[in-house]
Amino acid sequence: MDDASRRLAQLARILSDARPHGDVSTTDLAEHLHQVQLQRIQGFTAQLDDGDGRSIDAVDAVAMRLVLDEYSRVVAQLRAAARERAATLRSLAAQLRTDRQLVEGQLAHREKQLASTAPSDQPLASRNPDT
Repeated sequence: MDDASRRLAQLARILSDARPHGDVSTTDLAEHLHQVQLQRIQGFTAQLDDGDGRSIDAVDAVAMRLVLDEYSRVVAQLRAAARERAATLRSLAAQLRTDRQLVEGQLAHREKQLASTAPSDQPLASRNPDT
């Protein structure tokens, strides 16, 4: 097997391996996919670093294309996750504003109730013996 065939076979192995290496025990499918994509990027870049002084060839171009494709997918996923989190935060902020207005209204109502039921500091005419 010549060098180009060996390197292409290695790229194919990297693409087909869908198992994250190391101590990854996650049940989250999105996290699993992310780990696999990061491994692929590492594997492809390792293939590119393994040049040993040879000139850039078609296999290097394929490896670079694969790195860029995986990188683009990871960035797109991260952007989507960031948009999702931002929407969640906007929703939570709106709910907090609504809840705060509700609590402030309830406090104002309770203060009015307490003020109306509290004994007055001014004596009433019927209680004042001088009148």
